[in-house]
Amino acid sequence: MRKKKMFLLLATAMSGVYCAQLCPEYALAQNPSGESERVLIAVQNATGINSKTDALTLVPAFSMQFVDAQTDTPSKSGTTNLYISGWSSSMPVSIQNFPTEHMGAVYSEDGSFNLINYSTEAVASGGSVSGLTGPSSAVLIAPGFRYVFAANQRGGALNVIDRTANTSVSLNLPGVNRVFVNAGGTVALAFSQNNNSVYYVRKLSSGSQTAYSGGPSTWPTNAMDCEPQNLPTYCLFQFAPTTFSGGSDAITYSNSYFDHPFKAISSPDGGTIYILNPGPEYGGTQASVTEIPAAVVMFQDGQQSGTPSTTLTKTLIPGGASNAVLANSSGTTQLFVAGEAFASNSRGGCSLGGNLSQVDPSSFAVVNQYAISDGHPTRMLTADDNTLWIGSRDGCRDGLRSNNTGSEPNGCLTVFNTSSNSVALIDTWNGDVTGLAAITGLHKVYYAEGGSVWIRTTTNPSTVNSGASLAVTPAGTAVDVVYMDSNTDSDNTLN
Repeated sequence: MRKKKMFLLLATAMSGVYCAQLCPEYALAQNPSGESERVLIAVQNATGINSKTDALTLVPAFSMQFVDAQTDTPSKSGTTNLYISGWSSSMPVSIQNFPTEHMGAVYSEDGSFNLINYSTEAVASGGSVSGLTGPSSAVLIAPGFRYVFAANQRGGALNVIDRTANTSVSLNLPGVNRVFVNAGGTVALAFSQNNNSVYYVRKLSSGSQTAYSGGPSTWPTNAMDCEPQNLPTYCLFQFAPTTFSGGSDAITYSNSYFDHPFKAISSPDGGTIYILNPGPEYGGTQASVTEIPAAVVMFQDGQQSGTPSTTLTKTLIPGGASNAVLANSSGTTQLFVAGEAFASNSRGGCSLGGNLSQVDPSSFAVVNQYAISDGHPTRMLTADDNTLWIGSRDGCRDGLRSNNTGSEPNGCLTVFNTSSNSVALIDTWNGDVTGLAAITGLHKVYYAEGGSVWIRTTTNPSTVNSGASLAVTPAGTAVDVVYMDSNTDSDNTLN
């Protein structure tokens, strides 16, 4: 059977008077559905949804019930299924959420990348992004929607697309598999599998273009590639001191400060980039977090200041470091780092176990470590009531908890309370968690787990609502979920 796809849109229904009293801006909502609170779900292999391949479904999220996604039967609120207009790609994989700009960016397994206009509930005009050279293991669009950065791991190239100028280049980087763009769109980084280096992209000024036009011999010593080589517009640089004379010095430097770097996160003031080094979780030696100055790696030539220092600040994270978020804890902003580390299990063996490490940015030291779900923690976000939600995958049932002799829960969802600094929930096995959406202000979180969508409240996350599972499994597999009407772009698990 040909694979099909759909998007499901879930939304709250409020009375106009009540909504206008609480939030006057809601009274101005002019989207086609007429709903002011919506959740977008990416679903693969969709069948039987109103005989269509794409869908947006409206539900009253103030209750804890879904409409029936497999039929045209209205929900108890009387709403019926609606659909994203203009959607034609297959197998959506991820949604990058920009709710304050009323936009989302969706990458699909067919290699397409499309912008969704939340106001019109349709693919944006001119929203189909061209310039990707093949399947992307990671793809992000910068705020402002001009620049796209995509890791074509199979082709060994980092694609950089300028949607305004309608240009694109492919910068050679074997094994490239991850990208990072900061919230201001001023820094773009790339990482390569089985590699201890960090790379940054720079859009060259006219003076640098001319200076580097003579080929590799005219490039700075830390340049990996500059394209097009006859008059380059972009360069990919290795983060290493420019005074190094050759590759061996840069390799020694990278091995000292990075260990299979996988992801990055900005400091509270944006001036520092925290590089997450997973270590053993992804084939390395020691997990850690390394600080690099954002000013050195600015995207636009001429905006940077300083050069990579010969010494960097690094703190070891024994519990693993493959994902992280900033969250308030006891009145101060803390860096919560999730990852996996090997530990002895009660059966006499050794297994990877999930951990959450609390790092104080002021001292850059680990304050506490907590056991969480096993598996790779690929999704993290904060929600109401001082809760931090962590979604893991690929290893939840094969890790430390499953290999201990007790009856520890081995699900892929962890909820952590940042006020009491305690784990509030590790759920039972329901499949991989592949999407999280904090419905801020409404004290609940929607999440995709095992192909279905669930709801838990932030006030009592240990209890899942009996009607919370969206019955999309027979009709398709839910793989990601975002809150379209959040008041912050940080309600997003891709960065």
